[in-house]
Amino acid sequence: MKCKTVFVSVTAGLFIAGYVQAQPARIAVKDANMLYDQQLYDEALQKYMDIQVEHPGEPILDFNIGNTLYKQQRFDEALEHYEKAVLNADQSLRARTNYNIGNTFYQKALQTETTGKLDESINLMREAVEYFKSALNQQPDDPDTKYNIEFVQQEIKRLLDKIKEQQEQQQNQQGQQGEGEQQEQQTQQGQQGQNEQEQQEGKEAQQGQEGQQDKESDDTDKQSDSAFKADPDKDKQQKGGKEDKKEAQELSEQEAGRLLDKLPDADKRKTTRQPQKGYLGEVEKNW
Repeated sequence: MKCKTVFVSVTAGLFIAGYVQAQPARIAVKDANMLYDQQLYDEALQKYMDIQVEHPGEPILDFNIGNTLYKQQRFDEALEHYEKAVLNADQSLRARTNYNIGNTFYQKALQTETTGKLDESINLMREAVEYFKSALNQQPDDPDTKYNIEFVQQEIKRLLDKIKEQQEQQQNQQGQQGEGEQQEQQTQQGQQGQNEQEQQEGKEAQQGQEGQQDKESDDTDKQSDSAFKADPDKDKQQKGGKEDKKEAQELSEQEAGRLLDKLPDADKRKTTRQPQKGYLGEVEKNW
């Protein structure tokens, strides 16, 4: 930006104080101005302040002190002296002071921008524009003031675009982060689903094996049961045989009875006293 800092000699202002004080003050201001031109700002500032001790409240001294502090980038201190100068300055000096206040706010805005505080920097630039407009009202034909107004307005636009760009970048980063988290979540869900499927398949396979084992066990049990299960026909044959044997036995007993009846009494007694098979060891009864 074209930063035009106005510098005014204090000779005219100090001359009004009187001829007696004018000669020493004029020499002191001339020396201070030479130091300023040589960019020896510390020495120049000290001389201006020494003169101000003897001439307090002189707006031109505050203006020159403000300019020296501006060159040292001590912007807050420069603003204090510029504001003092405006209080007692005439229209011409007031216009130049407002112009320099505008430049000071702009420089503060640039410093603030380097710290990343873009909103605060924009506010400082808007302050600068207001002071440039005040200077333009007091000197409507000043081309530097008009230029600075347009320039700082473009700077404000630049910072607004910068803020917008940062917001878009932040949104894109958040979107990418969200997509990454979503993709990771989907991957985890897919892995979990695969694990669950594998577990289910393993469970089904185990159940299948258990079912096969149960089936084989059932088949074995059935075979065992069939091995020990009696054949109905065979049982029937065995039962029939027993019945036939019983009938035969009964028949023989009946025949034996008939035969026994035919035997003599002596032979009959002898036959009945014989123990029957199946009662071996039983004591014979006394007939």
